[in-house]
Amino acid sequence: MITTALKKLRSIHAKWVDRFTIAASLLAYSQIQANPHKNPITAKGACYFSQNDEDGITLELIKRLGIEKSVFVELGVGDGLENNTIILLASGWKGVWLGGEQLAFDNTDRNTRLAFGRAWIDRDNVSQLITGQLAKLGCSASDVEYLSIDLDGNEAYLIPPLLGENLKPSIIVCEYNGKYPPPLKFSIAYDAKHEWDYSDYQGASLQHLIDEFSKYGYTLICCNMNGVNGFFVRNDKLEAFKDINLDASEIFIPANFLARSPAGHKTSPKTMKILVGGRSLG
Repeated sequence: MITTALKKLRSIHAKWVDRFTIAASLLAYSQIQANPHKNPITAKGACYFSQNDEDGITLELIKRLGIEKSVFVELGVGDGLENNTIILLASGWKGVWLGGEQLAFDNTDRNTRLAFGRAWIDRDNVSQLITGQLAKLGCSASDVEYLSIDLDGNEAYLIPPLLGENLKPSIIVCEYNGKYPPPLKFSIAYDAKHEWDYSDYQGASLQHLIDEFSKYGYTLICCNMNGVNGFFVRNDKLEAFKDINLDASEIFIPANFLARSPAGHKTSPKTMKILVGGRSLG
């Protein structure tokens, strides 16, 4: 009897914690909506499949650049039900996913839209992993137009091996440590086996990433609303962003992990099977 009662109490407590978290998240999001960021691309943020509002920003960027049904690469895709490139799959793109988790849906069926490699990614194997998976789609590095990097740690150290070869995407999305506003520079020490402990010892500051990406011809265009991801565009594409103030201190958004835009129902593995099977929504 006591054990059963305790289980019920824990269940009730968990439900109330979930409700409080959702309420706090919606409040934080509503506050942001009431005072939208002056960057017009950040203001386009919306959540459909992404963790936050990255989907809306992605759609605005590819619209401005006139990119249709191209190729993406995403590093760190979770279980495949929530990430930055599902929206591109839904739009008819194809691409590569790499990550350490097993996907929540079966991707072993023959398809020509998504190549997934389960692997622990580091600076020594990342280029080879991408090349191998792209080959499964009949693609090469030069075909990639969109790159997303979210590994909770070593992002900055992957930039040289990624961009030092033939990978020159028009758009790069990269997670940053929102605790450090520009011009502060910070990066964790490289550790091929790094695992995030949910502390502030994570990734690199936005300024550090700006400096690294600039070496390869990329400029920061915007951040997402809760200070998680920075969006960079190749310099030869900047003509489409004349309305953007490129001052990093104006673009920067500090971390606010509570603020998440409403996303409707969670993505089903069955939905992903349809999208991967070639039925785009565009």
